[in-house]
Amino acid sequence: MMVSFKHPLDSDTKILLFGRALNSSVKLEPLDVVGKKYKVNNYLDDKHPPRDFYSHIKPEIEDVMTKSITFDILFHNSEHQATMLRYGVKKSEQIEKVYSKIVPTWREPFEKKRF
Repeated sequence: MMVSFKHPLDSDTKILLFGRALNSSVKLEPLDVVGKKYKVNNYLDDKHPPRDFYSHIKPEIEDVMTKSITFDILFHNSEHQATMLRYGVKKSEQIEKVYSKIVPTWREPFEKKRF
């Protein structure tokens, strides 16, 4: 089974604004929905101990499935959700790579008050 974000398609419940979708949900689906080619990427196992599935992850999945959540590409994307469930740590290396490029570019103009 896999956990995935689901974004409703009707305009009453979905607002896309700067990478944000309101009223999204989390759904548990069979692994075969991703097809035969997929890769398990537990890239933080060497930094954070994985939490126990039955005592931590499963109850949290069941809880979040009952709620409407906001998907946000920068602060709450599927990688954030996956690492939060597995490790109890909200982390997105994809977004950290973006920040590492953006922050140095903007630092000097902000320091020199060019805005």
